Amino acid sequence: MSIDFSAVFNALPDAYLLLSSDGNFTVLAATDVQLQVTGGVRGDVVGKGLFDLLPSDPGSAMAESVSNLRASLEKVLATGQRDVVPLQSYLVRDPAQKGVVEERYGELINTPSFGPDGKIAFIVHKIINRTESVRRQRENETRLRLATRTADLGSWEYEPATDAFERSQFIDELFGFAPGEAGPTATAFFERVHPEDLEMARLHLQSIADNPELNGARFDLRIVLPNGNIRWVIARGEIMQNRSGQPIRLIGVAVDATADREREQALETALAEREVWLRQKDLLFREVNHRVKNSLQLVMSILNLQANDAQNEHARAHLLSAGSRIAAIMGVHERLYQSENVTTVEMDKYLRRLCSDITTSTNGGASDCWIDMEADPIELPIELAVPIALVVNELVTNAVKHAYPGGGGPVRLELRQEDSGYIKLLVADKGTGFVSEGSRKGLGSRLIPGLARQLRGRLDIKNLTPGYQVTLKIPPARETY
Repeated sequence: MSIDFSAVFNALPDAYLLLSSDGNFTVLAATDVQLQVTGGVRGDVVGKGLFDLLPSDPGSAMAESVSNLRASLEKVLATGQRDVVPLQSYLVRDPAQKGVVEERYGELINTPSFGPDGKIAFIVHKIINRTESVRRQRENETRLRLATRTADLGSWEYEPATDAFERSQFIDELFGFAPGEAGPTATAFFERVHPEDLEMARLHLQSIADNPELNGARFDLRIVLPNGNIRWVIARGEIMQNRSGQPIRLIGVAVDATADREREQALETALAEREVWLRQKDLLFREVNHRVKNSLQLVMSILNLQANDAQNEHARAHLLSAGSRIAAIMGVHERLYQSENVTTVEMDKYLRRLCSDITTSTNGGASDCWIDMEADPIELPIELAVPIALVVNELVTNAVKHAYPGGGGPVRLELRQEDSGYIKLLVADKGTGFVSEGSRKGLGSRLIPGLARQLRGRLDIKNLTPGYQVTLKIPPARETY
């Protein structure tokens, strides 16, 4: 039985061209998929030189892509080795609409095929269609720009080692620069930071370099504009690490807080009118907490977008974990602006909501846990509420995910106000305990001791039979934490 190899080639399930190796790169065969991707007709393609089918005008939109393709094919002939051309754009005529041209994107792979004499007989040219992924990426970038513009936020990325500074146009406007005036590095931006705040910012950057386990970056800065006016800027960022755990980049957002600062200063001048001052202060706290909550909500949405697009599962898990920590903090601020008392958080009500969110977002996989919670009606200031919220988020999430690998089980949460004034926090389960390096050891295991030190608390960790228990005893609140 004779085999029609041309029919076999045409039916291959990818976009291939078979090209001659004489330097003219004549199209000898084309798969059906190739013709669908490029919108061509076999009779109009086969037998023609590849570059006779492509635009030859140096000023055309495809000129660079055509040049890159030719260089790749000539490299294959010169070296006898496979060559890959990164993402390129190309134009395809729409057969249904005369005169309509569609832009598409693909990766090009050129592979030599050798004859019996050891010389290159053909070149197999393959297109990997990336059009949909490029479109999705552009749509996400557009959504991100719209979200930050709507919330009066600017996004930025900073590499401390090189001083490279990528940012949205809002950041330039925030610092008083015209478009393109400041250049690609952060040098010009640091020069406009108030001298009293500049040293603190540099110390914080050094602290990030020296402590890779830090969870995020926080900058509260005054900007001195060319006309001498002062602008207040709040910036928050996440730390991206390389494979060895060293911080290589900060990614974050910044907001103009000048109006908030000016309102605070205006309140200070109204101390003589106590009742008016108290009402304005409550409104300010409510507004600030509402704005912080909304800003954190946007940051969490951005992280979720990035997590959805992340190809690396390890990076995706880190982005989702960062989002859950931001959600825990966001819940505290939400309670503050919704409460009659804008300075303290009702921890029992807040923790019930937090635990409900954790089980909702975590269950449904390998585990199906429930949380037995007993909490005294304790009201705490934000300086205590935020770190306690983060500790509970880390411990409960860890227990729900890892305590019961074979199924579900209870997770115990207690928050007690002892007669001595100490606050006792306990999280326990009846699961496998600390059985492996990966099950309960991660960023959270480094974050919790740091939060305990911030609270001046005593941390006690026990392996039970069965189970795992963490107890944190926090001394009575002082003026500052």
